[in-house]
Parts: sequence; C-alpha cells; structure tokens
Amino acid sequence: VVAATQAFEPAGFWRRYFAMVIDGMIVGLAQSPFTVLNFMTAYKTQMAIQAGQQVDPAQAGQQVMVQMVAWMVSVALAFVYFGWFYKNKGATPGKMAMGLKVLRKDTGGHLSYWKSFGRETVGKMISAVILFIGYFMVAFRDDKRALHDLVFDTQVVKVKR
Repeated sequence: VVAATQAFEPAGFWRRYFAMVIDGMIVGLAQSPFTVLNFMTAYKTQMAIQAGQQVDPAQAGQQVMVQMVAWMVSVALAFVYFGWFYKNKGATPGKMAMGLKVLRKDTGGHLSYWKSFGRETVGKMISAVILFIGYFMVAFRDDKRALHDLVFDTQVVKVKR
C-alpha cells in the first residue's frame, strides 16, 4: 500500500525548526502567567530560606500546588493547541506560517487530538532526551521524518500554494 503522503514533498529541517520556534513563542506566551506565578512563589520561599527564616509548611505546600497547577495548565495548553490545530487545520500557526502541514503517514489525513498530543509531548520529549538526535534525523533522512514522526506515523510536508 502506498502511503497517501508520498504525493507531497517532505519538509526539511530549517522550515520545521522555525515553525517550532513560532509555536513555542505562542504556547510560551499563553503559559507565561502561570510561569510568573510559579517563579514568584519559589522566589518568596528562597528569600525566606536565605534570610535564615523557618519555611512555613503551608507556604511550601502552596509552592508545590502552584507548580502542579502550572504543569497541568502546560499539558492542557499543549493538548488543546496542538490537538485542535492538527485535527482541524492540519497545521499549527507556526507550521502554517512556514507553509507546512502535519499529516498521518498512512492516510494523508489530519491527526487526532491524542495522536497530536502524543507526537508533541511524548514523541518530542524522546527526540530531545537523546541529545536532540531525534530532531536532527530530519536533515539526514530522505523522507525528512524525525523520530517523533516515526513513532507516531506522521509526515511533515510542504503545502503547495
């Protein structure tokens, strides 16, 4: 069976990189209020420790709760952002700006929420943990697929304009 995405031209490393930078800025901006709150509570605790004060267990618990909420919001934002755009548009704003789409390798269709989320979180985490080799694979493979594309059976392609 010939995969439907073979009719498209695979997207190269640099286009994909700049699309990732754009998406990172958008998601980072949405996460920033929670990041600031997280740093503020950590800073307050650190200043108390440096001043030689006993850290109030309630304050330490508050910091842990803020960190947990910030993490959950980050996960939820990734799920909604990547899931919605890949499912409904086939591309995130960053990928659209760079003239790219992410498609299922087997059908050429759009990704589901769960496949999008897995690709963008678990898949990219694996690609990053191994010294970013999973990302650099794009530059050396003929099909221009990264490790997270191989794991989740996706293909990033150039959009014909």
